[in-house]
Amino acid sequence: SRIGVAIDYGTTDKKVLSHAQALAQQQHAELCLFHVVEGVSGQLYGKEAYDDEARADREQLETIAAQLRVTGISVVSYLGFGSVPDEIVRLTKENNIDLLIMGGHGHRGLKDVFFGASISKVRHRLSIPVLVVQ
Repeated sequence: SRIGVAIDYGTTDKKVLSHAQALAQQQHAELCLFHVVEGVSGQLYGKEAYDDEARADREQLETIAAQLRVTGISVVSYLGFGSVPDEIVRLTKENNIDLLIMGGHGHRGLKDVFFGASISKVRHRLSIPVLVVQ
């Protein structure tokens, strides 16, 4: 089985990765780490973006993957570009993910308008379980 893990390099990543690691070990599953470059270059150039943000995001994603591999878990990483919900859905479907784990920031109401409502946009477009870690 394959577990998708959407990370944004924010405050919830540590909890998200902890849950993902525990589930992967229990289920002998492979982890697929997802991060989306959402800056201007990611929006305009997509996969062709190779600015400082894209390079730094790739490096950070690979560092996290390497740390998880040390624990014996099979880990692959995927970088998306552009719209976070669209890319998380695309990466999840393309990689035949059985469970997606995402971090929730606890925004409600108006804060969702300003900070985005990625979880709702993602979970309504997938037919697999989505675990939200806050």
